[in-house]
Order: sequence, then structure tokens, then C-alpha cells
Amino acid sequence: MALKKSERFYNSDQSWHYDATYAWKMNKLRVYIRRNSANFQSYIHGYVLDPVRLKWNLVVVRPIEGSESAAANYVLPEKEQEYLELFRKDAAAVVKELEGLV
Repeated sequence: MALKKSERFYNSDQSWHYDATYAWKMNKLRVYIRRNSANFQSYIHGYVLDPVRLKWNLVVVRPIEGSESAAANYVLPEKEQEYLELFRKDAAAVVKELEGLV
């Protein structure tokens, strides 16, 4: 299982943002989730770092619909800890998918 190296979770621009990086074998992985009140402005992305170009390559794209993070609402900051756990569940699923691809 990938080792989490960093994690940020914050509310900005009328959205919840989750950004985490992981180490997996010789690779660096990243999951970025943005949850806006509009589904079309929300997404779940999984990246793998290209060590030569030092560029994050987008590998996994998931819609927010049907995800755990879909329940988050940016106007309820008092639920931050509850929402963080939902985002972590989605991130774990993306990391598992990334591990299978690299």
C-alpha cells in the first residue's frame, strides 16, 4: 500500500479541496479532489509524477457523482472533519487504482 507523504484539506473558492501525495515503490502519486456545489465543477483526479520532466501526469479521472465526497457542502465548514474522512475514502480508492497502473 502506498505511503501518504502529505495531505491538505481546505475550503476555498466555494469548494472543498483535498490534495495528497503518496510514495509507491519508485513512484510518487497524487490525488486531487475538488468538490464544488455544482457537479460539473467537481472532480477526482489521480496523477503519477514523471521523474524526468518533474511533471504530474493525469492518469485517473473520476466524476464526483457516486463518490463519497459528493456529500460535502462548502457552506457547512463545521463539518470539515466529517468531510475529510469522505475525501480520504475516495483518495484511497484512487490510490489503489494508481497502484495497479504503475
